[in-house]
Parts: sequence; C-alpha cells; structure tokens
Amino acid sequence: GDGVVHFAGPVDSADGETPRALTVLGNMHAEAPIGGMNPLASLDVSGDSEICGGSITTIAGQFYGGHVYLCQDTVLTSTTGGVISFADAVDAQDGNNASLTIRGILNANGPIGGTDPLGFLEVFGAGTLGGGLVRTNASQTYHGEVALASDMLIQSLQAGVIRFDAGVDSAGGAGGNVPRDLIIEISPIANDDGVTRGRIEFGGDLGGVVGLRDIRLCTGGDEIAGIPVVATIVGLNSISIHAR
Repeated sequence: GDGVVHFAGPVDSADGETPRALTVLGNMHAEAPIGGMNPLASLDVSGDSEICGGSITTIAGQFYGGHVYLCQDTVLTSTTGGVISFADAVDAQDGNNASLTIRGILNANGPIGGTDPLGFLEVFGAGTLGGGLVRTNASQTYHGEVALASDMLIQSLQAGVIRFDAGVDSAGGAGGNVPRDLIIEISPIANDDGVTRGRIEFGGDLGGVVGLRDIRLCTGGDEIAGIPVVATIVGLNSISIHAR
C-alpha cells in the first residue's frame, strides 16, 4: 500500500528467540534504531523510507524499494556481509549533510546524493553502482571491489578524498558485462591559504577484470573545463588502468 508504517521506538527481534524478518508493505518512517539490541533476520521495505534512528542491523540483507531519506548519520549493517540493496535514490534529508556507512555489500540501482548530497559514504563490502551518480560533500571510501552497472559520475563537492581499496570494473550488461564510463570529480575549496584540492586514491586496478570505456579524473573543479584533465592520483599499491 501507499500508507506510512511509523516506528517511534526501537524495533528488535525478541530476546532469546529466532531472529525475525520484517517486511514493510508501504512507506517506512523509523525514528529509532532497528535491530540495535537484537538484529532482525532481514528487512524489506516496498515503499519510501525515512531512516531517522541512526542504524539498522540485520543478519542477512536489506532491501529498500523506494526513495531513501537519511535524517541523520546512518549505519546500515548486515552482520553476515549480506546485500544492502537500494532500488531507488538515496539522499540526505533537506540538506542535512547526513552520512551513510554500509557494513555489507552495496547494490545501488538509483542515484546516491543526487538531490541532497550525503556528508560522506563508506562501504565496507563490495559495491555495485548502477544509478549513474554518487555525490557527497566530503569523502567516499570503497573497501571492496566496485562494479559499475551503468556509466557513473562520482563527485565530492568539498575537496574530499575518493578512495578505492580494491579494483573497479564494468558490469551489468544484458548478455554480458558492458564497458562503462567513469568520471570522478572533486571540487576544490577556496580558503585563506589558497585552494584546498581533494585526492583520488586507488588500491587496485581500473578495468583490470572487465575494462572501462572512458575515464575522466579531476580534482580541479570547473576551472579546468576545456583544458586537459588534471587529477591528483595516489596508487596505494601498483595499479594499472584499462580503458576501451
């Protein structure tokens, strides 16, 4: 349905009982942690979600079928490293700069931070990015392998660090993997000492398994438009870049 299921207090599995799965048919508004004391087995929300309690913890995966709004800094955890899946967009609510931490595998089929940028994003498992855009004010950190299921623009608006600890590859085509474009843009910040620029860090190869198509890396903001692309790139290990 289209109604709102409102949780004003914490939601947990019962003490000493088998962990329970929760399915919300409609929109969810959660004002307190979910699974903070006793994790749920899984969570499935068919509609939009306002996550205002700071954390949701499940043993297996989490699925969000609609638009997700973060009222505050939020940690989404699967204790077994399951998939945390977003079928639609994820945004900070009303420009509040909320951050998102994923402790599990990320599957993002919509844009992240497209309407209201997140403060920062950190993903501890592998990630599939398919929504075309990930935008934060500060940094982004991807600790696992990243697969691009669509052409992607990854942005930090305030001189953050965008860091990939493992490889980045194309993925997600209808008869096989399709080469994807990757654009990483970090906007500088002007201050009394001049300009602070962000940094792009790679700990693995770009396109080493399934090649990327066009790659654009920029830590200079709009001021370098129209001239050769410039970026500060740090290889945490030896890296190679494969483009098609």
